[in-house]
Amino acid sequence: MSAAAGAPDGPILVVEDEAVMREALCTLLIDEGYTVTTARDGLEAVSAARAEPPTLVLLDWRLPGQNGGAVAQQIRNFQPNARFLIVTADGNAAARAAEISTRWYLHKPFEIDDLMRMVSAAIAS
Repeated sequence: MSAAAGAPDGPILVVEDEAVMREALCTLLIDEGYTVTTARDGLEAVSAARAEPPTLVLLDWRLPGQNGGAVAQQIRNFQPNARFLIVTADGNAAARAAEISTRWYLHKPFEIDDLMRMVSAAIAS
């Protein structure tokens, strides 16, 4: 699918271990015209980012095996300009975002409009 007007050249990588949430995010972003790839854990995320470098990584913090901070660091090792949007239910989204030097974060549950505003802001920066 082609990217939305003003969208990045690379896809949005959705990293979420909960299948229902991952598919919902993917569908929502595709419906908005974005190109999307997905991963269910950190290993898949790093592999997907190497195969098709994302411009934006929508990153769940709590992942099997390694947390979002470790995933972000690994992706930044080979794609330093990747942007990250942290999505977490742990109540510390702002602190988690600060750990990886991103200003974009959302607490689960979130409103779809808030998600889309964050995605647009992160891509535009």
